[in-house]
Amino acid sequence: MKIRNGFVSNSSSSSFIIRGIKVKEEDFMKSNNLTPQKYNFDNIYSFVNKNGLKVKSTRFYFDGEETGEIIIGDVFCSPNDGEVIEIPEYTKDNELLLKLSQIGVQGDLKTYMQFIGNDNY
Repeated sequence: MKIRNGFVSNSSSSSFIIRGIKVKEEDFMKSNNLTPQKYNFDNIYSFVNKNGLKVKSTRFYFDGEETGEIIIGDVFCSPNDGEVIEIPEYTKDNELLLKLSQIGVQGDLKTYMQFIGNDNY
């Protein structure tokens, strides 16, 4: 049996699979005239969502280290603990690259995955 005391900062809701481009958060904010707000990245998320894209942080959950990078693209899914998911072949690369270029994001598309399980600590 596992017992955890104190604040629990991870959950399976943090898990994701995203197709996109990883960028420096600070560079993205500057290029889109977004004002940084300490501990509040709503301005990035709302700007990206308004443009038909999603954004995920690359934060390391267990040691709390911030990487300063975000991934902007298209989220395949946010799996739950133990869930088996079939990932279809992604066929929207051209559409995704166009949307990314419209907000100044360029680079090579890659597929990223992060899994945070409920029983990890």
